[in-house]
Amino acid sequence: MDELARNLHDAVLLKIEHDWQSRTCKLLFRGAPAIGQPFHVEFHDVTGVELSALAPWGPSSSVLDVATGPGERVTITMQSGDILVVHSPNYSLKRTDQSLRD
Repeated sequence: MDELARNLHDAVLLKIEHDWQSRTCKLLFRGAPAIGQPFHVEFHDVTGVELSALAPWGPSSSVLDVATGPGERVTITMQSGDILVVHSPNYSLKRTDQSLRD
């Protein structure tokens, strides 16, 4: 299993920040079984962000699965059935110093 997928499974997505000018996208999470404290994934050199919020499987803010590639793409499937795709050649996962609340 990919390290990003292992770390994000069951994480609760709180916020998406996309900075057009700096070409960065930050996904902020409350935590996950693999990472108990709040953290974020920051993408650099972002060329595209796609997301849906239709909740075809019912409401949920938790991550179900993560797939990487092809074409420098990270696809996050939410437990709601929604899909988030970030087109970026690199990312970093960092623990967040501040307390995040949903």
